[in-house]
Amino acid sequence: MTSTTIPAASADRYTLSAGNSGIWIVCMDCLDTAGDDAVLGVLSDSRVRHSDVLAQMSKHDAEQHAEPPAEGTAEPPCIICTEEPAWSGPAVTAPIGAPPPIAGLCIGCAFWAAAVKTRFTTGRLLDYSDTGAPVARIDGRFYIMRPDPEPGTVTMRGHGGRTYRIQYFTGKSITGSNLWDQGEIPARWRPLLPDNAVLIPDPAPR
Repeated sequence: MTSTTIPAASADRYTLSAGNSGIWIVCMDCLDTAGDDAVLGVLSDSRVRHSDVLAQMSKHDAEQHAEPPAEGTAEPPCIICTEEPAWSGPAVTAPIGAPPPIAGLCIGCAFWAAAVKTRFTTGRLLDYSDTGAPVARIDGRFYIMRPDPEPGTVTMRGHGGRTYRIQYFTGKSITGSNLWDQGEIPARWRPLLPDNAVLIPDPAPR
């Protein structure tokens, strides 16, 4: 009987043994402990396709040599969207910062849940964020008008510093040059965060 090592991905533990009955696929890692069970199969045709050999080795790998998942690495999915992993922080400081973590929610759902909570907080105007910045919900998108920076201050502005007027459905309006687009409101959140304004760009930026 002659033996030839197969050059293939993950085939370093396998050997093809040619004998009278055909070609044996042998797992060398299992040979000492499994004996005859280390033989994956016998190929009666010496012209068998290489892909068939690899398929048997892959199946054996999956059944006998798969690495168990490391404990503690799998993150539970968000209890609302079930698409993203639940998020526990840390907070992100930026012009568009991350919300405080909410147990069981991904960072996206935590953001929208915080927006809903702020909207319905007792004693708070419906059109303001938790920091007091005006909020606009326009065509299914969420905007925040941050305060304009002090004159002479070098800082990043939303929309490149272009001036916009937010006209609310209540009749009031605000104008500013630091408008931040917070993204499209997911469909599941829109009943709780309906449109409340229209956006009117100023043709003459400040």
